[in-house]
Amino acid sequence: MSSPLFTIHWGKYQGYDTATIRDQSGYTIPVINDYIDHLAELHFRERKTKSSSKSEIEPTVYTLSALFQFLRKMKLSLAEINDELLEKFRDAQLEVVKNNPRNRNQSASWYQTVNRQLVIIYECLNWGQTNGLLPVHTIGNANIASVASTRPRLENGGTDYDNKPKNKYPLRYKRKAAGKTRALQHWATDDEILAIDKQFWAIKSMISSTRNSLMLTLMETVGFRISSSNSLMVDQFSAKALVERENADEYIIVPPVQKGGLDFPFPIPWELAHAIRAYCDDDVSGRKAILRITGVDESVAKHAVFLSLTKGSPLLTRSWVDIFSKAFKATGAPKGAGSHAIRRKFLDDIFVAEIEYRQSAKLPVSLEDVAAAVMEKAGHSTKEAQQSYLRATTRIAKGSLSERLNKQLAKVRVENHELHAELASALAALKDEREKNAALAVVAEQAQLRQAPKAPRKKKDQSTTS
Repeated sequence: MSSPLFTIHWGKYQGYDTATIRDQSGYTIPVINDYIDHLAELHFRERKTKSSSKSEIEPTVYTLSALFQFLRKMKLSLAEINDELLEKFRDAQLEVVKNNPRNRNQSASWYQTVNRQLVIIYECLNWGQTNGLLPVHTIGNANIASVASTRPRLENGGTDYDNKPKNKYPLRYKRKAAGKTRALQHWATDDEILAIDKQFWAIKSMISSTRNSLMLTLMETVGFRISSSNSLMVDQFSAKALVERENADEYIIVPPVQKGGLDFPFPIPWELAHAIRAYCDDDVSGRKAILRITGVDESVAKHAVFLSLTKGSPLLTRSWVDIFSKAFKATGAPKGAGSHAIRRKFLDDIFVAEIEYRQSAKLPVSLEDVAAAVMEKAGHSTKEAQQSYLRATTRIAKGSLSERLNKQLAKVRVENHELHAELASALAALKDEREKNAALAVVAEQAQLRQAPKAPRKKKDQSTTS
């Protein structure tokens, strides 16, 4: 078996089938090849039958080869995998299985096949981490690990909860997986965006409210994927950077992390750039407040714009997913709606604006022409472009907002966030002032009590004897 990105070389270990996967340059693939060799050696030690060993080795080799190819196309290593990437791989493999002529009319087995592939990957990641071949927290606790799983806990015994398949391999398709996959295709609405922002500002923690609202404003205004939004750095919005580009119509940035390993520049509104700058400098409810409360410095924060409220470290992509999934659920959105629904809405809006402009200018409005024109703003995939183009043409046929109104709406969204952020800072400052005044009042009261004159003590009557 071969592909443009790798080749598989089959061999034997003590009579047991094994394989070596090599990339285009002929180099072996770290961790993956080690894991395959480990399985062959384990089978030899356990004296497994050759046929039983082969039935485990072959699907392992082909699954890990597919994962390697998937990551290599995005110029990523196995150490950079996370739940978001693993879910995308899962869905891509489902399409591969569905399109295999041997699997037609066998929908019940499609999901079982992909689930078995996911188990192989979870086991490989756990083995690699346990043996020091992958970074700590590659797989493990959902709050800190890139890939959530209870599998590592079983290395030291674990519990019945840890050993449940749904906890060891949480991204496996459920029984009604087909319905779940369809539910993920949701497009956010203006009402949902407003409801989510209202939810965020209802949180008691002003620091959490300010951060989450800015995350929402960023995603809605420029349509970045979560991984790109989460990769933004403080230096990209420094006072010096803003001054150097102050004469430009739009502020241009290059998100460090982009799909497919690209490095496209993206324009963002000046209002948003200044809002991010203000957030980074805010010591009351912004980024500096998180550093102050957690007591960490940039050696932990890594100069990332968005930080964990408890650790002060860069916010995990999974945390973004959880935040928006819960927010959409609270609005009553369909099951499975999440952060990518905001990007779909953004793509629809800019496709509509581009088509309307090209129609008024009597320019071609084919999919290819429109997609090429909005590529700079969207960084879209072919599938996303096709979906947005079709939805945009339908909206235009029914009547839609113009590009001017969309820009005005985006500006209002940013201004709304800034007003909320200013209010949050003022309320937090007022709270601090009240607490200080209350503390001073207690000190003053205690001082008065100490200085108050003491009443003379009465002498007891002395008894006399006669």
